[in-house]
Amino acid sequence: GSVIAADAKTEMVEYVDRVWNETTKQVDTITTVTNENGESEPLTRECEVLTKKMCKKGLEGGDTPETAKWYVLNKNIKVSFSYIYISGNVNIILKDGCTLDNDYQGCFKRGIILKNGANLTVYEENNEDKTNSKGKIKVDGGTSNNDAGIRVPVGATLNIKGGTIKASGTEGGAGIGGLEDGSAGKTNIYGGTVQATGTSGGAGIGGGIGCDGGETTIYGGTVTATGGEDGAGIGGGTGGTTTINGGIVTAEGGESAAGIGGGGYKGNGGTVTISGGTVTANGGE
Repeated sequence: GSVIAADAKTEMVEYVDRVWNETTKQVDTITTVTNENGESEPLTRECEVLTKKMCKKGLEGGDTPETAKWYVLNKNIKVSFSYIYISGNVNIILKDGCTLDNDYQGCFKRGIILKNGANLTVYEENNEDKTNSKGKIKVDGGTSNNDAGIRVPVGATLNIKGGTIKASGTEGGAGIGGLEDGSAGKTNIYGGTVQATGTSGGAGIGGGIGCDGGETTIYGGTVTATGGEDGAGIGGGTGGTTTINGGIVTAEGGESAAGIGGGGYKGNGGTVTISGGTVTANGGE
């Protein structure tokens, strides 16, 4: 398992995992495990409590998914600095009613940046009390930095298994994926609510202006992806590979761009496979 810093504050958190079942062609929602006595108990993980100081330093995870570092967002955090770097394998559980928000207004503002090779997985809390809304990550690429809200470059992977994710790119950046002139890595969505908005040629989910959309696979959840002018809702930039196996998906292309597929600026459609879910895709005019 992951190594927890000796001076770190920790919390045991019940959470929800979601995995794709290739046999049933549906997402399995996992909230319990069987212990060594054959009894069912809640799916629980000891996590380091996320702080503003940790976010400023950057979240560094393990070398493999098995040794990933686990964090919990258990309060509202408004980031008062430029960006949050993710390196290695990092898992974050979002507790209900808590928001991570990049509220910084300086000229170097960016959102969440996955480094090459990083693997970020987002989970939601398993809480029977439905009073609070699901935990949220709310980020944008800044006012003048031409970046994605959540930058997922080639070689990096973002897995969304729960919570609410709202990500907006700026000046050619995707909502989730590539920055301006940047191709995207892999984004896998299993559940939760995702709102991703690109600008000026950037896709909602996928590549920055004129760049490859990478690989986007949607298994479940509610996904709304809106491209900027010349940006596809999901895809490019230029194409990429989009697979939709389930979920409720709305993809809106910007002017001259596809809802799912290629952008209007040097954009080819890439590869699109839809085998399930409820999909609404509208190209721009």
